[in-house]
Amino acid sequence: MPAYSDTLFPVSTLAERLKEVMKMRGINPSSWASAANVPRATVRLAIAKGRDSMESRTLAALARAAKVSFEWLATGNYGPTIPEDPLYPSRSRAIAAAHIVGYSEAAITAVRVVTDLAADPGVDYWLTLLRAKELEHRNAPRALPAPDELRG
Repeated sequence: MPAYSDTLFPVSTLAERLKEVMKMRGINPSSWASAANVPRATVRLAIAKGRDSMESRTLAALARAAKVSFEWLATGNYGPTIPEDPLYPSRSRAIAAAHIVGYSEAAITAVRVVTDLAADPGVDYWLTLLRAKELEHRNAPRALPAPDELRG
């Protein structure tokens, strides 16, 4: 699979990807390691030492616990490539992140249609908006079945 371009998602080392996951998920190294059932120092030391590799089973456990793509966490590669956004360049990076962590297409689409901002607010704004739209989508009431569907 193609990698995101460096301008869209510039996290080339494992340590950088670990930091990005913690930022996207709002977690710290200890809580993430605990949720993955790996030693608490695993994530902290990987970041501190700038590691670029880790045992596959540890990466798999961390990916499952954070609900991110194992392929991306392990290698930095994940497709599809997200085109640059000429209106708000930082939005592309946030959308790439949303794909990696498995956000719904409804949340991503809701963020893609925003066009009323005077300037690009930065990737943190887009990530916060994506989180809000994902929660909004997840908590939306389900459509009621049509009366004829209820009769069976």
